[in-house]
Amino acid sequence: MTSISRVVKGFQTELVAKGAAIVSGLIVMVLLARLLGPNKLGQLFYVLSILSIAHLLSNLGFPQSGARYVAEFLEENPSKVRLAIRVSLGYLLLSSLLVVLVLFLGSGVLESVLGESNIQKLLMVGAAYVFFRSLRYYIRRILQAFGAVPWASAMVVVTEVANLIFIFGLVSLGLGAIGAIAGYTLAYCLSFFLGAAVFYTQFYRSLPTDSSFDINLAGEILKYNFSLALTSGANAIEKETDTVLIGFFLGPSMVGFYALGKRIANRARAPAEALGFTLAPMYTEAKLSEGSTEAGHIYRQALVNILVLYVPAVVGLVLVARPVVKYIFGSEFLPAVPVIRLLALLTLFQSIGYITGNGLDYLGRAKDRAKIKGVSAVLNLILNLFLIPVWGIIGAAFATIVTNGIYNLTNVYFMHQETDFWRHGVIWACSKILLVTVVMAAPVYVLVPHIRGVFSLVLVIFIGIAIWIVGSFALSLITISDIRRVI
Repeated sequence: MTSISRVVKGFQTELVAKGAAIVSGLIVMVLLARLLGPNKLGQLFYVLSILSIAHLLSNLGFPQSGARYVAEFLEENPSKVRLAIRVSLGYLLLSSLLVVLVLFLGSGVLESVLGESNIQKLLMVGAAYVFFRSLRYYIRRILQAFGAVPWASAMVVVTEVANLIFIFGLVSLGLGAIGAIAGYTLAYCLSFFLGAAVFYTQFYRSLPTDSSFDINLAGEILKYNFSLALTSGANAIEKETDTVLIGFFLGPSMVGFYALGKRIANRARAPAEALGFTLAPMYTEAKLSEGSTEAGHIYRQALVNILVLYVPAVVGLVLVARPVVKYIFGSEFLPAVPVIRLLALLTLFQSIGYITGNGLDYLGRAKDRAKIKGVSAVLNLILNLFLIPVWGIIGAAFATIVTNGIYNLTNVYFMHQETDFWRHGVIWACSKILLVTVVMAAPVYVLVPHIRGVFSLVLVIFIGIAIWIVGSFALSLITISDIRRVI
């Protein structure tokens, strides 16, 4: 059986990193909201959405493809690991430099086409943001394939701490949105160089050498990457075009309200992202060594644990969304409340997706995942084009929820085909989770109208968490041994 202790150790370190990401990210969001206001914040998020699309197009799945072959060769043919790294990194550098060049030289054209003034300089600085973000992502993925989750997690901590320092410093100096983008870029650059140094000294130098170039392996990586590239392109459409279309149709202030809700939802997915990042290479190892039963056992436990955490959290976020925005970000951001409430459901879908999608890539189902991702991305684009002009940011949120739900639930079905994880115990656990959620939500719903400031907001949140903990222990959804393993 695959060692649960390995899962827990990896999860511990990655969860600490993601915890740092949550804290740092929320602090950065609050600071930017307070320092820039809705219009300038909207312009910043508008440009960051464009840069995120460029990032997804620049890596084209090469980090995932390289990590998949590295993990496989470490088990079966270690002499091929160096070649897999060199080939996948070469592909990544080629695609990244091409995208960066187009972005830098075409920034003026993009400004004219999008109809948004004063973003050319932001896009030019953003070219470096895209390049270093892609390289950092590659190193994290390769470290993951080596099982070096603590080092990969350390890269997250470095990035988030550097984000907080650089962004706050540069924006406080009066550099505004361009200072924020420069801060993100410096943080990615620092994290990449530290991660690359660790990888080279701790892992790469000790690998067996194989000087021969295998054209078949290069072709296999490129062929496998084709499906990942489709998924990456579809991700670019589905994750960021809603923000770009809101800016095009409704203006930067609406982007600020929508992006605030979306970023809160994205930050809340951190524990699931940590668990998915830790587990993904283990699906391949478990299936190769002990078959689909062990892989299914790993996934089933992960799914139940994620639902225990996220179903009550989603309901809680819906209930406290208004006081959170009012007392943390400021009353001028209250139009973001309906979006936050809708996108709370996105948090649940994404949490399921993070423990499922990466594992499917390692299990060789990238092609099937790419197909459904392409369908959901096209559907998302169509829904946004129709709904944003009619319903505004609410329409964009609705489109995002529908398409993410279709995509991630289909991935769960693919995982069922690969691991046969579905058991009666999953349904029974879900019924207990729903019961705990209802018991938690009732008193929180009664208390929310009495919130008058930050102190009472925090108190109500802690009451909800306490009820959830007691209920989860009472129904054996959480045990003392679970807590000890994580701690």
